[in-house]
Amino acid sequence: MAAVAAFAERGALDRTVQLSYGSSPAAAYCTQMMADAVVHTWDLSRAIGADERLPGDLATAALREVEPYAPGLSASGLFAPAVEPPADADALTRLRCLLGRRP
Repeated sequence: MAAVAAFAERGALDRTVQLSYGSSPAAAYCTQMMADAVVHTWDLSRAIGADERLPGDLATAALREVEPYAPGLSASGLFAPAVEPPADADALTRLRCLLGRRP
């Protein structure tokens, strides 16, 4: 909850935050956290058998965030290797595949 409170403060997105890998603009970190929440919302929905659909614009924003650094994620040991998405995959499916989740 401390992170939510920090992001809610006036000017929060104009600040710099200290992360485990160094300094980062707060706005960039907020975008990373949004993408993380999108993926884990899907994970939890799948796990409990709930509706896995998410708003397309949210999935697109998360995909845009992850695409630039996705190739290095599986090397971290925290993600499975990327999976080839179906040719007609929507943004959420492409995001999941980039992060090693099977469609």
